[in-house]
Amino acid sequence: MFTYEIAPVFILMEYECLAKMRELIGFQTGDSILAPGGSISNMYALMIARHKLYPQHKKHGMRAIKGQLIMYTSRHVSRRFNLAHLMMYVQCFRNSKKSPSP
Repeated sequence: MFTYEIAPVFILMEYECLAKMRELIGFQTGDSILAPGGSISNMYALMIARHKLYPQHKKHGMRAIKGQLIMYTSRHVSRRFNLAHLMMYVQCFRNSKKSPSP
């Protein structure tokens, strides 16, 4: 509510833009978020994927996930993306030739 009080026009514009984007891709209902850039978008994607695979993480934190989360990327991944995976406790392998140790 505080954000709406500070910037009501921007909140309404964001809502309408996201509604139009959902309509363009064929979603009748749903929720969405407007991300300010690629790095934060990638982090959101990682968080959504983690929640889809481990919904109990929301209640119990990382202890709800048995084992190690692993992400494979190309060697061209940005440094900011590396920070995102570190924040999420995900082990990152840059080249597909590497493999995690058992």
